[in-house]
This record gives sequence, C-alpha cells and structure tokens, in this order.
Amino acid sequence: PKYGIWFWVHTIYSYVLFTVGSVMIIVNAILSPSIYRKRSIMLTIATLTPWVGKISYVFGVITIDISPLYFVISMVFMLIALYRYRLIEILPMAREEIIEMMDDALVVLDEDNNIIDINPSMESFLNLSKREVIGSNIEKIFKDYPEIIDLFQSNKDFEKRIFTREINGQRKHYSAKLMLITDPSNNILGKLISVHDITDVKEAEEYAKEQEKKLRVLNKTLEEKVKERTKDIEKLLEEKDLFIHQLGHDLKTPLTPLITLLPIIRERVDDPTTKELLDTTIQSANYMKDLVLKTLRLAKLNMPSMTINREKIDLSEEVNKILERNKTILEEHNIEVKNLLDKDITVEADKVYLDELFENLLDNAVKFTPDGGKIIIKAEKRRDNEIKIAIQDTGIGMTEEQIKKIFDEFYKADESRHDLDSSGLGLSIAKRIVEKHGGKIWAESPGLNKGSTFYFTLPIKDSLKNI
Repeated sequence: PKYGIWFWVHTIYSYVLFTVGSVMIIVNAILSPSIYRKRSIMLTIATLTPWVGKISYVFGVITIDISPLYFVISMVFMLIALYRYRLIEILPMAREEIIEMMDDALVVLDEDNNIIDINPSMESFLNLSKREVIGSNIEKIFKDYPEIIDLFQSNKDFEKRIFTREINGQRKHYSAKLMLITDPSNNILGKLISVHDITDVKEAEEYAKEQEKKLRVLNKTLEEKVKERTKDIEKLLEEKDLFIHQLGHDLKTPLTPLITLLPIIRERVDDPTTKELLDTTIQSANYMKDLVLKTLRLAKLNMPSMTINREKIDLSEEVNKILERNKTILEEHNIEVKNLLDKDITVEADKVYLDELFENLLDNAVKFTPDGGKIIIKAEKRRDNEIKIAIQDTGIGMTEEQIKKIFDEFYKADESRHDLDSSGLGLSIAKRIVEKHGGKIWAESPGLNKGSTFYFTLPIKDSLKNI
C-alpha cells in the first residue's frame, strides 16, 4: 500500500527522536557513577531492545514484525530500573528530608526575590506558616530584618550578616548567609538565605572576653606582687652575701695568727702527745681557713654584679699546667691522668676561674678515686660555638640520689667521711663558675663503685669550628 507524505514525516520524526533519546540514555549510562551502574544497564537494555527487534526484521533475521513484543520487553526492563534500582533518585528525597530537619532557617527566592520555599525552622523564626509566606516578596516578609534585606540585595555569593534580636526577653544572636543559585552560564536563577543561631557562640565569646579581662587584671596584680617579692628576695640575698662576706673577714682575721703561730709552737714542743694535739689543731685551723675562703668565694660568685674577664685560652696547655701543679698529690695516690684534649681547642673564659674550676673537679676526682685509679680529661664539640668537657674517674661512683644533690652547698657525697679535707663547697663553686660563663654542668655515674663523669660546657673561639 502507498502512504502519504505525512506518514513518512511522522515516521522519520519518530525515529529521529527515538535515536537521539537512545543515544543520550546510552551516553548517560556510560558516564554515570558506579553507584548507578546497574540502573544504567537496565535503561540501556530497555532502549536497545526495540532497535534489535526492528533491525532483525528489516534485514530478514526474523520474518514477522513483532515490534509490540519488543516494546513490552523494553517496558519490563524499564520497570526493573524504576522499582528495583530506583530510577527515581533517592538523593533529592534525602536532601529534602535533611533540609526539613535542619536547625538552620532556610528561605529560597526566585529571580524576582519572591519566596518559593522555606523550611520548618524558618517558619518558627518568622512565626509564620509556609502558606502565609510562599509567593510573597522577601521585603514584605522580612521588613523587620533590615540585615537580611541588605544581604539579599548585595547579590554577593556567601555574603554574611550578623544581627541581634530580643525574643521572649532573651537576647539572641544570628548569622545570615546568602548563596546564589546559578545556571552553568552563571546566570542568577534564585537565591538561598540561611539563618543560623549563634547565641551560644556569642555568649561563649563574651564569657571568654570577660575572663580574659579578669585574667589580665590578675596577671597585673601577680606581676606587681612578683616584682615586690623579687625585690625583697634580692634584698635578702644581697644582705646574706654581705653578711657572709663580713663574717668571712671577721673569721679570717683571728685565724691568720693561729695558722702562722701554731706550726712555730709545734716545733718548740718536745712532748709527742702535745705535738699530736697541735697537729689536730693546725689541721682544724687550716680547714676553717679553707672553709672561710671558699665561703667568701661562693658569696662573690653569687653576687649579680660579679663579672668575669674573658680571654682566649689554649685549653690543653692550661690543663697540663694544672696537672703539673698537682703532680705531687697524683703521684702520692698513684693516680694516672690522661689529657686527651686536642691541641687546637681554644675557649673563651676567665683564666683564674677556669683554673679554679679544673682544680675543684680534679680535687674531687682524686678524693673519691682509690689509689692506682685513672682520670681521663676529654672534650667534644657540642655546637658551633660550644664545647663539652668531661672529667671521668674510676672512683666510688654515685647513686641517683647523690647525683641530684652533688652540686648543693655543703653537701658531701660520702657522709661516712667526716674528714677535714673537704668543705662541701668545691662543686658548688664549680657550678657557679660554669654558669657565669654561660655554660651548664652535670654529673653522671653508672652506680656505686663504677666511677663518675663530670661534664660542663664552655664557649669556644668562633673561628675554631673544627675540633
């Protein structure tokens, strides 16, 4: 049979639409995320089934045109995609549910600034129902909120406004934010305004500011009290140092004739018992003199006004001189001393105090090292401008408790030795000398009868980096 032209126009138009729709569905299926993959496969099968049937009939694969059957099969796959794999998106429903449950008040405007939707939180905020609001211009509904009107008039994406209102006798703080709804060409289609209650945040900020003010006042008061107490302590320390200084001089004056005359008297006495008593007296007098001198020395080192005269000193050479001066006592105890200091180490220190520092530490090592022991003096670069010096002995060692107190004034590590050879101030003086030079001093020991090592740091000559 012959068909009119409109039949063919309709047929061609229908197939063009069907072809374009099929291509769009297939492309969408290919590009869709994996979460929608099964749904896309069902849609693709539903789209291709009528085509397969029609092409099979045209090319003679099948002799009967059963297009209605293929469309039925296509609809079955459509139904599977619709109900089994949720062709109707769950995300829009989820988004709507979330928006309805949000604490933030939301209002959606069209391009003419008419309200097209609000959520329950906005109904509560305005004290108006959705029915009363929808379709109204925002300026009418929000006439009592000039901040929000100013916000939507700004036309600036993510613009914010902060405002405050009295509600039921309570001061409430809000933050309003504008978000523009645009098409892919950035044409504004509408606006979304959210209003967030920030009362808790503002109250927390105000509380923090109030506490900060109180803290500043308290800090100022404490600073004033600390300054007052510091002045009192400095005054007491100054008075203590002056007292010790004066006491030392007062004690040193009568000791001088005793120390001078007692040896002369001893030489003129023949009685052995009297000589023994005089020996004890002379030893005690010398101990008192040493104690007074070291007490004066420590008092001087403790004075804030005390300064040191720095000079460049060849450390290895200076230590050799000190060892030479102590040669007799070292040989007496058969103690071997190894000076492992490199020849080119130069330190910046006060020569007098540096000698006293080494003398005190060497004296301490000899005192607590059994006859036949060893003492090692060595150093290593710690930083570019600092050197760490170690004096290691094979002596009686120390406990952790002793190490904590070893630099305390008048402390003696070996309490069983109440001899007159130690004042208990040598290491305290050593500590103050090191600190006056800007260094640190500490002691380490593996335990009793395992020896001890005293470490201290000193500044080195800047030009001597390679030690």
